[in-house]
Amino acid sequence: YYRKDLLDAVGAKPPTTWAEMNAACDKVVATNPGLSCYAGQFEKYEGLTVNFSEAVNSAGGDVVGEDGKPNVNTDKAKAGLDFLVEGVKSGKIAAKARTFKEEEGRRAFQAGELVFHRQWPYQYAKANATDGSSQVAGKFAVAPLPGLDGPGS
Repeated sequence: YYRKDLLDAVGAKPPTTWAEMNAACDKVVATNPGLSCYAGQFEKYEGLTVNFSEAVNSAGGDVVGEDGKPNVNTDKAKAGLDFLVEGVKSGKIAAKARTFKEEEGRRAFQAGELVFHRQWPYQYAKANATDGSSQVAGKFAVAPLPGLDGPGS
């Protein structure tokens, strides 16, 4: 999920790479202080496992090899982990996002606090609600996850 209105305002397109996402976020946050760039599910539970696995896959790696054994001691797996670690270090992933499960992130996105949010499809209808519960209704769109060198997975 991304804030289409905010990207449009700075002339940015939906990112296909992590570098594009970071550049778009820098532009948006420069004109909208207080926004956080990116969030997913980073609390210590299965959501973090999914987000980590997606980051590794989006860097071209695999958490589990074809032989069924762990495959995280590779340059590609490290690149995926580094994306998340650098996001936290740089503040692109806000400190509070490290405690997000699905609902905490959804509420932050709907409150207009995030530029990008990795989330499940159920967020779409809730974020588009016109009953006053969403500050981003009609202002967001959905795109594939960005990756290291192109669309992620």
